[in-house]
Amino acid sequence: MNLDRHGVVTKKGTRVIFIGVNRFIEIIPTFLDYAAEWPVWDEIADIIEGTMEFNHRDILAGELEPIHDEETGEMYLEFFIAGSPILDCEEATTAL
Repeated sequence: MNLDRHGVVTKKGTRVIFIGVNRFIEIIPTFLDYAAEWPVWDEIADIIEGTMEFNHRDILAGELEPIHDEETGEMYLEFFIAGSPILDCEEATTAL
């Protein structure tokens, strides 16, 4: 399994796979589990029809893509993390 991926399941059962997570896990290990509680994932899962740019309250930005697993019939979201002020702050602090 690719260690740069982290899967979560929302309270309503939507599966979200975060991709590009190594820096988050190093800085704030529980951040992505906390992010799974945001209702926005379930809302998007109900309406998404293709890849879309996503920026949640300037906390997390990237691309969301709906994936349909042909074998299981399951639909889930893959979120490719492009950036976050959390990472920017950590990098700025490290540079000091």
